[in-house]
Amino acid sequence: MPRKVKEISSRQAKKPIKQYDHKDKKRANNPPVGLVKPETDPDMPAKKYAYDQHLDPHLPFEPGKYSRIAVKIVDDRGIESLKIVEVR
Repeated sequence: MPRKVKEISSRQAKKPIKQYDHKDKKRANNPPVGLVKPETDPDMPAKKYAYDQHLDPHLPFEPGKYSRIAVKIVDDRGIESLKIVEVR
């Protein structure tokens, strides 16, 4: 059975929305509105990564004492993953 939708009371409907200004906080990567213009914020060139699709992903190597390797993957968003894999 679907839940009932709450109705907004007249008190909630008239409640003003406050503007939050944090004058004491500074963030280098978040300039205030109006400071950034196309002239002052040039587009950065696209990053290029050295990748050769013809290379074999299973490159030869000698396993160490514990016969394990660490595989680190970084996706296009910059999210890193690390996995330990047993080597036979």
